[in-house]
Amino acid sequence: MTQEAVIRALQNGPLTSYQLEDLTGIPRLSIAACCTKMSYKKKLKIGKIDALDTYGEIWEALVLGLKDYVTKNGFKSVALGLSGGIDSALVAAIAVDALGPQAVHAIALPSRYSSTHSLEDALALALNTGLNYRVISIEPMVTAYLNSINLDGLAEENLQARVRGTTLMGLSNQEGHLILATGNKSELAVGYSTLYGDAVGGFAPIKDIFKVD
Repeated sequence: MTQEAVIRALQNGPLTSYQLEDLTGIPRLSIAACCTKMSYKKKLKIGKIDALDTYGEIWEALVLGLKDYVTKNGFKSVALGLSGGIDSALVAAIAVDALGPQAVHAIALPSRYSSTHSLEDALALALNTGLNYRVISIEPMVTAYLNSINLDGLAEENLQARVRGTTLMGLSNQEGHLILATGNKSELAVGYSTLYGDAVGGFAPIKDIFKVD
């Protein structure tokens, strides 16, 4: 077979066994040249793709980062504390986009200081995204703790965050979820978080973006 014959044959699909036998007389470089010519003749048609804006790029990066971390480390599901605030809502939405709502478990952990509005917002997000949602009151746990040790002011406020963190980690151990921390870069930069409390988690999806992002 000549080079021209090889090109014509390749245009019609893979070579047959008989045609392959005929290639024995053609040097390998010539065969490679035939294939190269074919690749130029069959150019892919690429459609126009609209570029993402800045926020779109950030969102896609956050979704991909979470998805890769979860899947490559063998986790089947994630969980987070859903307070009704913007940070936990953002993390929940990223997780739903990355993993699907069936793999995301959101837990509301209200105390005596939690407003009805916060719980309503958390429920609304759960209904809109379809993720798994439950409510676990931390008030009995906080009360039991305060009955054992006298804490007030900031110490008592931090206790609530730490009871929430302990509860989430207990659910992680029991049910196998990866806990997502909901802190952003602004909070982490100035230390505006509670150690062993809202800083608890195996992965923090929005740790690299500022509050204003």
